[in-house]
Amino acid sequence: MDFQKAHGIFMHDHLSNRTGERRGRLERGHGEAEILFCQNIWWPLRGHFRDLHPQFEVLDWRGRSEMDRQKYGNELNRETFLSAMGYQVISFACDKGLLIPVTGSQGKHVVKYELHPYAAQCL
Repeated sequence: MDFQKAHGIFMHDHLSNRTGERRGRLERGHGEAEILFCQNIWWPLRGHFRDLHPQFEVLDWRGRSEMDRQKYGNELNRETFLSAMGYQVISFACDKGLLIPVTGSQGKHVVKYELHPYAAQCL
């Protein structure tokens, strides 16, 4: 199966399992950068979308699930909170990590090393 078809199925499955604002966030939030991550980093490494969540809802320190992508400060706070809660957060700047092939390759290696301890479980 090629990337376009697999990505379409992946998104359809996740959208069909969401309603209301959760669905709206996924529709609005899965844009060019997320597609480039899937295409240039995840797909070449894994060849499938099992165990990948396009929008993983995590409650913030206030007990709310807020995805405010417009404010850099809020995103930094979110990543710091997730890190403190034990989640591994890997951030890419779209223009650096996904669009430029050399840096995209660098991003691919970062994700590969982060997934390495779980590789046997994910296959």
